[in-house]
Amino acid sequence: MGGQAYLSSSKHLSRLDWKQDFEISPGDFGLLITEERVNIPPDLAAFISLRFQIALRGLVNISGRHVDPGYKGRLVFSVYNAGVRPVVLRRGDPIFMITFAKLDHVVPDRHDPRFVGIDSIKAEWMEYVKGPPVSLVKLHKQVDRLEIYLWALMSGLGGLSIAVAAGLILGLLHW
Repeated sequence: MGGQAYLSSSKHLSRLDWKQDFEISPGDFGLLITEERVNIPPDLAAFISLRFQIALRGLVNISGRHVDPGYKGRLVFSVYNAGVRPVVLRRGDPIFMITFAKLDHVVPDRHDPRFVGIDSIKAEWMEYVKGPPVSLVKLHKQVDRLEIYLWALMSGLGGLSIAVAAGLILGLLHW
């Protein structure tokens, strides 16, 4: 974990000191940057994955799973907390793993200049993920409340229907 993090529910980019905690709340999206810079040779592909200890807490990597051959710079990860508790991370924590695969040939450099030599989380990326948390736990609670309201409404309508039907029958009998 590097020196910057951005959370979708935040207004500002967090700059982190060494071993400084920050937390990703349930339902929050985050952008995390690595401390390390990589320099992937053009004949290697790199694959990234979330460490198991972190994934157990509910954090999910929603960014790409590979690093292009020839890429140079820091890596930025997009993550989502799908868990029920906040995930606490610190600058310097090992969060992701990288493995390499040898390619049969050198891949020509065709990198988009916007994604070359990344050194910080860009403002436009923060705009893409900004917004309120989308927690599955919160949505589940809302659905439970709606079920209760719907049950009460249907019970009330059922009782009202019986009363109206009884009134009509009695009215017909007296007619």
